[in-house]
Amino acid sequence: MKKKFNFILMLIVALVMVGCNSNEPSNNNENGTESSNLDIVSTNKVTNLFGTVYEVILKDGNRMYFMVSGNSDVIMTGYHRFYGYADEENDNFAIYGYKDNLIVPSTIKLDNQEYTIVEVQGMGNISDNNHLTSVKLPETIKKIGNSAFSHCIALKEINIPSSVLEIEDFAFENCIQLSTINIPSSVLKIETSAFENCIQLSTINLPSKLYEIPSYCFQNDSNLLNVEGIKNVKKIGSDAFSKCISLPSTIELDSIEQIVWYSFEGCTNLRTIVLGPNCSEIGTGSFEYKSLTDIYCYAATPPDVSHFDLGSATFTLHVPASAINEYKESYSWSWYQDSGKEIERTIVPIE
Repeated sequence: MKKKFNFILMLIVALVMVGCNSNEPSNNNENGTESSNLDIVSTNKVTNLFGTVYEVILKDGNRMYFMVSGNSDVIMTGYHRFYGYADEENDNFAIYGYKDNLIVPSTIKLDNQEYTIVEVQGMGNISDNNHLTSVKLPETIKKIGNSAFSHCIALKEINIPSSVLEIEDFAFENCIQLSTINIPSSVLKIETSAFENCIQLSTINLPSKLYEIPSYCFQNDSNLLNVEGIKNVKKIGSDAFSKCISLPSTIELDSIEQIVWYSFEGCTNLRTIVLGPNCSEIGTGSFEYKSLTDIYCYAATPPDVSHFDLGSATFTLHVPASAINEYKESYSWSWYQDSGKEIERTIVPIE
């Protein structure tokens, strides 16, 4: 479910076709395969129903694989095993994997056509790499694709270039040695589970233009202490920070509009949450835990929330003085349950 089936099928076929090819490796000049960043000894070329596959043998003994689909689409994966595809219209190239420490080249030339590497994906053996400790990406990368580095359990260091616009699903999932990562301001979108189960991740900065923290994005990141830029986010998806037990005691969500269910479930260190004036919806279980002591909500109209959503949470609610009566008239905000009894919540004006 976490891998895109069509890419997996393409890669399996590519590996089988290369493995079954009986031709002797040829000199790289014959096939026109070269790169200013790669020391190529020879290439082996085979065509299958998806396109053309190149096995590139490097001077250091490693192999790289490039799959050309159609006239100019290419799939590339990295040191030891490489796949990728190029955007036919723009002559842009995407890479998919590697074996050991990786320095991704910015361009590759195949059959006298040069491609710019614009994407990293994890459909080959980039993901699930137990040896990779560091990655250097070029400034040509625009997307860190689905599962690009997922389950790279030894990965400690990676740069995200200022050219990157998007980080896709599961991109760094289960990178259990990754402790810090700098996301440039160019990134406009982060997708589901991108940093899930990064248990050593302690600090991350969010771009100022990021609209949403998606579902499960930081789930189980038990050492996450500092989330810079969270004030600018407008939506937090389900379980986004679930079980982040080291989050600071105060979270300020100045720009928040919507909090989906269980966003902060199990964040036992969290004591105070500040909600900005545009907050309109809070999902089930987001704040239902007794360790929370105070919520400051600057919304003039009480955000949509069911009584079940706040349930047994005993926090004191701080609201604008002009809106106190509206919050007190909202059953969901003004009452909580304790040992089966309904108790009126303390609601006070923000000073």
